[in-house]
Amino acid sequence: MRNKLFILIATGLLYINTMSGQCSDRDSLWKKLISLRDSSGISTDSRLRILLSEEHRMNNCPDHFDSTYALLMRGIGMSYFKLYDYLKAVKYYRRSIEIISSHISNPAVNPKHLVLGYYGLALIYDSLNSISEKLSALDSCFTIAIRYNSVDLFCLSAIYKRVEYFYNIGDYHRCIEYATLCQRLAVKFAGLGKTEYRIGYEYASSSLAWQVNSMVILNDFSNVEKLLVEKITAGKNAEFMFNQGTLHAQLGQVEEHKGNYDKALYYLNRAFYYDHKLGDDVNCKSILNLIGTDIYLKHFKDTVKALQYYHSALVFGEKNRIPNRLDSIESLKILDNIANVFVGKKMFDSAFRYYHLAFEQIRPGADELSILRSSLNAFSRLKKIEYLTALFIDKGNAYFQLYKISGQIKYAGECIRLYKITDKLLDKIKNEQMELESKLFWRADSRRLYEQAIEACYGYNNHTDAFYFFEKSRAVLLNDQLKEQHWLGATDIQKQTQSKKRILQFERELAVVDHASVQFDELRNQLFDEEQQLDQLDQVIKMKNPLYFRSFIDTTEVSIDDVQKKILADHTALMEIFEGDSAMYTMVITNRKTELRRIDKFMFDSLSGVYLSYISNSVLLNRSFGSFVHISGELYRLIFADKPLPAGRIIISPDGRYFPFESLVANSQNEPLKYFLRDYAVTYTYSAKYMMNQFTSNVDGASFFGLAPVLYPAEMHLTSLDGSDHSLARLQEYFKGGNNLYLGKATKSNFLNQFFKYKIIQLYTHASGGNGKGEPVIYFSDSAMNLSDLLIENKPVTSLIVLSACETGMGKEYKGEGVFSFSRAFAAIGIPSSITNLWTVENIAMYSLTELFYKHLAGGEKADVALQQAKIEFSNTGIKQNQLPYYWAAPVLVGSDSTIEFKPGMPWKKIGLAFAMLMVTGLLVFKKRTNGEKNTLLPGN
Repeated sequence: MRNKLFILIATGLLYINTMSGQCSDRDSLWKKLISLRDSSGISTDSRLRILLSEEHRMNNCPDHFDSTYALLMRGIGMSYFKLYDYLKAVKYYRRSIEIISSHISNPAVNPKHLVLGYYGLALIYDSLNSISEKLSALDSCFTIAIRYNSVDLFCLSAIYKRVEYFYNIGDYHRCIEYATLCQRLAVKFAGLGKTEYRIGYEYASSSLAWQVNSMVILNDFSNVEKLLVEKITAGKNAEFMFNQGTLHAQLGQVEEHKGNYDKALYYLNRAFYYDHKLGDDVNCKSILNLIGTDIYLKHFKDTVKALQYYHSALVFGEKNRIPNRLDSIESLKILDNIANVFVGKKMFDSAFRYYHLAFEQIRPGADELSILRSSLNAFSRLKKIEYLTALFIDKGNAYFQLYKISGQIKYAGECIRLYKITDKLLDKIKNEQMELESKLFWRADSRRLYEQAIEACYGYNNHTDAFYFFEKSRAVLLNDQLKEQHWLGATDIQKQTQSKKRILQFERELAVVDHASVQFDELRNQLFDEEQQLDQLDQVIKMKNPLYFRSFIDTTEVSIDDVQKKILADHTALMEIFEGDSAMYTMVITNRKTELRRIDKFMFDSLSGVYLSYISNSVLLNRSFGSFVHISGELYRLIFADKPLPAGRIIISPDGRYFPFESLVANSQNEPLKYFLRDYAVTYTYSAKYMMNQFTSNVDGASFFGLAPVLYPAEMHLTSLDGSDHSLARLQEYFKGGNNLYLGKATKSNFLNQFFKYKIIQLYTHASGGNGKGEPVIYFSDSAMNLSDLLIENKPVTSLIVLSACETGMGKEYKGEGVFSFSRAFAAIGIPSSITNLWTVENIAMYSLTELFYKHLAGGEKADVALQQAKIEFSNTGIKQNQLPYYWAAPVLVGSDSTIEFKPGMPWKKIGLAFAMLMVTGLLVFKKRTNGEKNTLLPGN
């Protein structure tokens, strides 16, 4: 492999043209470099001595900073590289890059030569096992090539290495993005000539395979099928065919997913035929494994046939002696599958023997802990990381099954130990991924791990570990975002935000441009270049800020003891909920005890669905109130059984979508109606760890910022919110300072440019949760703000944002992370608390509840208690309909309920009215006295 890379680097010298310069012997130096390159009889030591003497001579030239001198530096660097002196090789390649970068405007400097410089640097860093520096050099290599429209072998090779890396590390969305780019550039390169044609399509074919593999893992089968059929059809008539074996194997997976097992088997057999004909032994081994697992084990439940295919695959590999990493990782997967078959047969000794053999494929003596402790470089070289995580989880599941059969606690303990190691492995994977969508995929994929772990903990009443898995099953990415916000400086935030805004703009322009146009290609290149710059900026920030970097490798977790001492210092209980595929659990922590409960998931899903349909529909609720009371009471008893929480301030951490607990009917059937609200002030939070964050800000902010557009453009098809401006004006009376924007001034840009300066924000407007299909949206007087538009260049000083708009608590749900709503988005930028609505709210009720909330907040109540008291007071009014939970239960407090620093304003209207009344009273008294005096004097005249 290294010899091939040497040839690639040497070939690159042919791309470099001589540059005229001020040193008279530049031409002779060029000829000498070419001669040295072509000479096979000269040793590397001799070549290096000659190049070093030329360096000494060139250093005496008055102006030698040009491409020729940079070429010399690379020649010296490559010589040191061949002599295994990697540090000196880095030094000279770095100097070559610096010469070109620092003199980019010099006509004697060709910026395209940076492509070869960065590629060589990546090669050296790879030999030094410096994975981060290697990846950074590869990124610079192809980014510069694309920027200068200089697509060559080095550019394609650099992108392809990135494609492989992203797949191996589990960043599947980024893998798809880079694989698509690699195919586009490879096809372009293929058009340059006959030699380039074959090389270009080899890169295109291989990158397509990685793209499809990623899409299969992400279950994007509909698009996979379209892509594969197109390539297979095109390949039959093309001079150069895409890898037909790989394409047919992937099409077989599509058919298996659709349930067409006969077709799946046909395509897999065709794939084996093509790959066997090409001598691709690793792919042949993989196909036999697929047939054994997807066809005979999963579908036909034929373990005998499945084992036959597994053993054939293993023998096939041994027979053909495939000494490479890909073969070993395929063997790992096969051995893992064999072990799983024996677990199903309850033959645990055989199963654990095969799990051991699977770990041996990584390296002799490897086990879970040694792999977890591996360096980043070794970790990234493991290939197909999904095989490794599956092995960890499968082995843990085997101990779990053994525990369930035997009842022995030691097996439950081993099961939990393995699940914890797997969870830390997943953390390590997450920290290496760049694309949010890939991180979300892994968060969803890890749900089965957490469900099994919590069930094992429940089995032997292990509260400590159960709470660990409860916490790791929720909002981990949100806490990562908060870490980032905490350690980033103002300048870094501004740079990141500006780059993200440009990326968003490019993405929106691409969505409406013709894909076949030149403009589309230009925009796509600009987008890619901007994404690279953002990635590089993130890396620079991490490197220059050790505390920022350290925060992402910090493995400390919140414990039950932390909750009891810190979070429950002013609360009575914390309840966390976990909803698995087959079971549901709640964990309740009070100051005195901890309880782990299992709930019937079918009953919970059924009751909560009906409950929410009643409470979010005023007509249905009013018509069937008796049924609602019954359902609500049943749901309450299902969740709490005969162990209600101690009354007071409580925190609930739901799992995904949730409903308001406040409107649960908490009395027995023969008692007067009493809602949960009467005894509990509720805060809904993302996790206990979220509550432990320090959200205090050292920046002083104005007190209050309110917006009420009232009227909206006709094209938005929104009703006016009459009265919202008057309600907002009434709220202003509670504050010393602030700013209200009404009507045409309540614009999107005014909001984004100002909101971060204020402690408390109030929005009276319309919103949409997107119903899980699109982005959540908030509407302003001039335009709509999508969730992705919430990009800020300054850290907010805000403590609370009140979103008095419909559905602001709704958005797309991601398993393991929750609902991506506006309330979560505001939390991610550092605003700890929000009041949000779970369904469409009636305007008058919304104004009244909001004003009552601020009244109690101004009276010194904490946010959760203020909202509780506002709802109670609202429902106690004389209007009968206000007693229905539909009107008062929609707004909920989300995030943190820490005390908000509230500075009441001077009640000028009340003071003015009192002063006026005092003046009137004074005038009346004065007039009365004056009249009395006149009446007294009259008789004496």
